[in-house]
Amino acid sequence: MGKKKEKSVHTIGDLARLMQEEFLGVHKRFDDMDKRFIMVEADLFVIKGRLGIVESQVKEMKKSAGELFTKLDGFMALYRDAKQELTVLAKQVRRLEERIAQLESKK
Repeated sequence: MGKKKEKSVHTIGDLARLMQEEFLGVHKRFDDMDKRFIMVEADLFVIKGRLGIVESQVKEMKKSAGELFTKLDGFMALYRDAKQELTVLAKQVRRLEERIAQLESKK
């Protein structure tokens, strides 16, 4: 803060007036700070509301992701089963082709 100009005090009345002016200045600064705190509290209230919304959305995303991963695991298990069945069927087809070739060669 800048330097204040010194005021001369000649009487108790001057001192009382000067003190009142100083107290009014302090009171005004406190009022300004109260206004700022009220604005900060309002902003904080809005932020808390938004944070609550974000938290609920994150919970929903976790739930959805969990369900998605469960379904994905199921599809991967089905894929593995299908792959194993195709491998078994491919072996059987090869054996059948070999047998057919043997039977045709005997004729």
